Amino acid sequence: MTTAAMTPARAPNPPDAPASNASDDQLRVIETRFGPMEFAANQSISMPRGVLGFAEHKEFGITYLPNKFIDQLMLLQSYNNSEISFLVLPLELKSGIIDESDLVAACQAMNVDPDNAAIVVIVTIRDVGGQPQITTNLRAPIILDSNTRNGWQYVLPNGKYSVRHSLAPRTANPSSTPAGASAENG
Repeated sequence: MTTAAMTPARAPNPPDAPASNASDDQLRVIETRFGPMEFAANQSISMPRGVLGFAEHKEFGITYLPNKFIDQLMLLQSYNNSEISFLVLPLELKSGIIDESDLVAACQAMNVDPDNAAIVVIVTIRDVGGQPQITTNLRAPIILDSNTRNGWQYVLPNGKYSVRHSLAPRTANPSSTPAGASAENG
């Protein structure tokens, strides 16, 4: 079993108070797609509106993944259904991936003090021609309030952000495969 603890230095401003009345020493063990993981009460997030397309899922745990290949990503795991989870990437307010002014406006629209906000974006990893394609939804970041432990996915009102922003471009190009080599085998 993996204990999924947030590392404060790497976590996006982890909240201090639990979203529910659970005590800090209470653990939830969830069978995730990455195996069994433990979530402490201080890793709980309440999302009153859920995630777009999953409005019925309102209680989540959030933690870094214990996988050296994707250790910069976090898992946003539904407490209601172990099959519902999202890979998310923490963003600093001043990261530049999304304009700081747009993130501040999103925080204000959700009544979250930007100084208390943790921001994550949903990541998708697809297999495209045998190569991983990693994209993120910059159009709808998730704003987490570290004081209240509540979160909201906020759709930015302008069209300058993609719902499939590429984080890792495809590396294999079949037309550049050397003679005698297979694009599938490398």
